[in-house]
Amino acid sequence: MKTQDTLVPPSATSTGFLRTAMLATSGGLGLMLASLASVENVDGSFRFVWSGWVVAAFAVGVGLGMFYWQAAFQLGSDASDSAATVKRMKTFKVVSAVLIFAAVFAFLYPMKFVRPEKRADVRSGLIMVPFFVIPVVSMWYFVKRYIDADAAKSEAEEADRQ
Repeated sequence: MKTQDTLVPPSATSTGFLRTAMLATSGGLGLMLASLASVENVDGSFRFVWSGWVVAAFAVGVGLGMFYWQAAFQLGSDASDSAATVKRMKTFKVVSAVLIFAAVFAFLYPMKFVRPEKRADVRSGLIMVPFFVIPVVSMWYFVKRYIDADAAKSEAEEADRQ
């Protein structure tokens, strides 16, 4: 299988998919940021409260998602090595970094609602993730690749016999 080294503009058939991805990403980011803005600590538990910040956070999330995909569309539509393409690539990288930061923040933000006496347990669980969960998932991935390659080899040998 040959890989492509150049950027290819999206075709007419993939444009619908890309627009759907843009809407889903924008809506998801908006809902994530709105839920983070609406959560409030009440007597050791949390609840969701509507305010102007919720609407603003939703709008920021939607805007960030749309900006990300607009940068991706523009990057995919220009295959030349012009200065504009370099600028678009930098913009795309910055927006991607902001999305990664938002994801990490959204993951860690609920730690604010963990009682202080339980934070050590949660923290030790989060520390164990890179040492135990990631290696196990990686092992499953490589075992799956090995099994898929072996199955493809067996199918090729079977096809050669016929």
